[in-house]
Amino acid sequence: MATINGMKNLNGLVWAANGEGWYAVEITPLGLVMFYVDADGAHWWELLRSALVLWAVPSHDGRKIAFKQDTPWSNVYLVKGFR
Repeated sequence: MATINGMKNLNGLVWAANGEGWYAVEITPLGLVMFYVDADGAHWWELLRSALVLWAVPSHDGRKIAFKQDTPWSNVYLVKGFR
């Protein structure tokens, strides 16, 4: 069993499609951070920070990941007569 050095508040783990690592989400005082972690748990790379719900879904070929990232606000502008 591997441990992930320095990560204490994991929110979730998802296997990478190639089986050689995980996508891990850690809860920090400033929000959530997504990492890619190698299979040994010894090396990890920060991928994304978010203040909201975060998790990863790897593609079957292992070349892409999808992640949900909500935004609590948005703006829509309608400009009449603009070409």
